[in-house]
Amino acid sequence: MALLIETQPVPLAIDADGVVRVGNTRVTLDTVIAAFLEGATAEEIAHQYPSLNLPDIYSVIGYYLKNRFEVDKYLEARKKRGKAIREQNATRYGSDSVRKHLTKRQSKSKTEVQHYKFSRITFDPAKCFGKPCIRGLRLPVASILSYLSSGMTVKDILAEWPELEQEDISQALGYAAWAMEERVLFLQVAT
Repeated sequence: MALLIETQPVPLAIDADGVVRVGNTRVTLDTVIAAFLEGATAEEIAHQYPSLNLPDIYSVIGYYLKNRFEVDKYLEARKKRGKAIREQNATRYGSDSVRKHLTKRQSKSKTEVQHYKFSRITFDPAKCFGKPCIRGLRLPVASILSYLSSGMTVKDILAEWPELEQEDISQALGYAAWAMEERVLFLQVAT
């Protein structure tokens, strides 16, 4: 039996803003390469970014290793642009006022999440790196969303994880919508 060798395109696409993204996801090339350079394996990157599939991650890492000079130039240009935008915002708004505003908004929002709207969404630095989870279980909200986006139905999820209830999934969806509206991500650091 002869082995069929075919060339696969690298799963990279440039969006309207000139940002290189992996496959049909919102994950940037910068993100994957930064994780790789920090020592993460392709499997760890796939676990951290469930919207990516493993073959695409390996392909992107291979592309980076074969085109390191060009990719590093692109990444450096992105860093410079990001720094320029941060400096422009600091000049326009003042870095202290923006930081105070976001901190105040984050504190208010976190209290709202934990005590009002989403009673089934919990944060525990000892579980899943402090990611929002369902009722203290080791089941992140992001996993529920990933299962739904991959085509699983609510019924499928409930059958697979009997400890879940339909309200858990409803609150996971509601929390995701709320988080996208707020655009504030909570970073929990274990002490």
